[in-house]
Order: sequence, then C-alpha cells, then structure tokens
Amino acid sequence: MKSPTTGSIQSLYSGISPKTKSLLAFTLFQDKYQLLWFLSHINTLLGFFMYSAWVFNPEKHFLSVIPWYKLTNYSCILTYTIVIYKRYLCEETFEQNEAGGRILISYILKTENVQLIISAFLWTATNESFFKLVPFAIYSILNISCFLVFEAYPQSHFSVALAPFISYIKNPCLIFSAFVDIFIIGLLLNESYHNNSYYVFFLYIFVWGLKMDNSEASRIAVYKIMKVIDLGFNHKFVPYKITHYWVCFKQRIFRLLQ
Repeated sequence: MKSPTTGSIQSLYSGISPKTKSLLAFTLFQDKYQLLWFLSHINTLLGFFMYSAWVFNPEKHFLSVIPWYKLTNYSCILTYTIVIYKRYLCEETFEQNEAGGRILISYILKTENVQLIISAFLWTATNESFFKLVPFAIYSILNISCFLVFEAYPQSHFSVALAPFISYIKNPCLIFSAFVDIFIIGLLLNESYHNNSYYVFFLYIFVWGLKMDNSEASRIAVYKIMKVIDLGFNHKFVPYKITHYWVCFKQRIFRLLQ
C-alpha cells in the first residue's frame, strides 16, 4: 500500500514520458538564481563539514588553510539573500503582486530568511563556534533534500522511497535546531561577558524573539525547556513562594507562545 506522500508524488507525473520528466528536472536548474541558491547550500554544507573536521582534528593544519567558518557564513548570507530577492524584490514578483497589493518592508524584515542573514552577519563579528553553524547546516540539508526529492526529481524511485523519511525527520530536525539556537544564547552571553560588550547578545536576543513569532519549532523548544525547569520548582524542598513566582512567570511565557 502506498503512503499518501508517495501516491501524491507519483500522481503529479503520471502520463508524462521519461524524456519529458528528465527535461523538466533539468529546467529547474535553468533559473540562474535557483542554481546559485542550490550551490550556496552545497557550499554551506561543505564549509560546515570541513570546519567541523578541523575542530575535531586541530592537529591537521591543512584543514585550516581555507577559512571554512567564514565561507559557511558568507554562503548562508548569499543563500537567503537570493531567497528574499526572488520571493519579494525581483521584477517578476513585483508584477505578480501588483494585483494583490504591495509587500511591506516590515513584513520582509520579520521573515525567517532575514533573521538567518542577520545571524550569519553576527557570526562573522563574533568568536568562531561549531554550534553557531549547526542550524545553518540543518537548514541546508533539509532545503537540499526537499528540493531534490519533491521538486527536481520527484518521479525517481529513490525520491519516492525517501520522501516519507524526509517528511518524518523535518520537524525533529527543526526542533533540534531551535534548541541549538537557545544554547547559542548562553554562548553569546559568555562571549559578551569576557569582551565587556553586549550589543551582539542583545541583537541576537531581538532576532531570536522575532523568530519565535513565526517558528513553531522555536516555541516548542522553549516550551519543553520550561517543562524541564518546572520539574525542579515542583520539588518539595523548594519554598512555596518561589514556586508561586515561577508558576506566574511560566504562565506569562506560555501565553506569549500561544
């Protein structure tokens, strides 16, 4: 029995000749922005894995010849700049939105793509850290996988077999990335304390707060952390007054997350 995902993918391409299918997949890369977007994601993953290899094997000096950390950040900036341009700023987009109304700059600034660009710029101005690149790597893996499986080659047997797996792991990967985002807050706080400068920390907190508005994974991560902390405050050795203050604070946070 076919899964709903498998059936939908195959039905999209039923009745199309194999030659036409190959041409259709190839034309997806004819758009120069699409191709550049794809290569930027590949470059992001390459930079991440090479930088990770250097972090875990610092004695191998040949891995540090190329500044992989900066390369990863610049690739991320290019990737999401392309997305913003294609989605909101290019001429075709303006023509399509003439009838539907104009796109507000405030709306663009609140999108997750802008938040990722700001984060990438922040990482170029702060200490290098493996954890700062993890969310970018996760997004690149998911974006490349979804593009190849659901858009470029959905008719292939490999894509049909892999589609349910990608759909299954997508949300857990995004939630894990959200946990890493929260962990980075601690890293930045420590960096800011030692550098005696907190502007990057507060800017990241601001960006992270904006992400909470449009990222369900971020809200889930905060909710789960609050539930873990809740276990400690519910211990019988914790004074009732402190527990009461915690419950009031927790309820306000939960209302914000709804």
